[in-house]
Amino acid sequence: MDGSKSRSAHRAWIARPRSAGQKAGLRIKRGRRSTAPTGPATGRGGTKDKRKGTNGVIGVLTLIGVLDLIGAKGVSSLRTIAIANQKGGAGKTTTTVNLAAALAARGQAVLIIDLDPQASASAWLGIQDEAAGDALLQVLTEGGELAPLAQPSTAERVEMIASSLTLTRAEVALRDAIGGEHALRELIAGIPAGRWDFVLIDCPPALGRLTACALAAAPELLVPCEISALSLAGLAALRKTVTAARRRLNPELSMAVLPCRVDNRTRLSRALVERLERDPELHTLRTRIRESIKAREAPASRQSLLAYAPESGAAEDYRSLAAELLEKRI
Repeated sequence: MDGSKSRSAHRAWIARPRSAGQKAGLRIKRGRRSTAPTGPATGRGGTKDKRKGTNGVIGVLTLIGVLDLIGAKGVSSLRTIAIANQKGGAGKTTTTVNLAAALAARGQAVLIIDLDPQASASAWLGIQDEAAGDALLQVLTEGGELAPLAQPSTAERVEMIASSLTLTRAEVALRDAIGGEHALRELIAGIPAGRWDFVLIDCPPALGRLTACALAAAPELLVPCEISALSLAGLAALRKTVTAARRRLNPELSMAVLPCRVDNRTRLSRALVERLERDPELHTLRTRIRESIKAREAPASRQSLLAYAPESGAAEDYRSLAAELLEKRI
């Protein structure tokens, strides 16, 4: 090509329409961006050297873009665990309170939602508020935000959305509301990213609307099971409920059984634990919560068992439970 043709081709290249990125002096090709000039190639060797020099910049720009996207969308690693058993006295509230304290001791920020109108978890951690049930009922039935309802508890790094007897009205209110079972799930989805690491839902000892709300909201279900023949027989009804919840409310729901009040000194206790472990339809956790007098005394102190009797065997067991759940999801 002679000199005049070369100059004409160069002027035509400069005059062609360009994208915003090219106007800024960037080459955009197949989704990759480099800071190499958009003028004519400077030769095979020169182009290669410039691209090598920009690889680090491209990586930094890509990482910044991903981090900006995460910040913009509020991506959260919040884990929600419902703690339920339709049988009273199974260790449900004891597990909720002491698992929360054990997770907090390992640096996790924990929110307890007390869905039980008896408000045992609320009272245990020092919150007795007759208006609490009204506030929780209102956001469940009318919408709103959960975070403003959280109160400090007596356990460090554990906050509580408390309950009261007025929450019993939720059974009727949620039954009449369209999509009422999903109310709690939507509220938890609105929790600001980074506020808490875990949400633990203490469910009522019944398979009603409030428990259905919890099963719809939580990907993980923890079932404390007292080691007795009657308690193990009651698991059959709960399994049917969980199967229905997976089909109608929450396909992601997974369930694990936590043996509680285990007395390894008795042959019956050991046999019942083995029966749980052999059941192919149940996922039984490795952790066993031992029978403990200190665990029964702790609620009167308004402290978790880990604060009231940190050296007790049951306190050690709840620390093991926290470690197991941090290691692997249910």
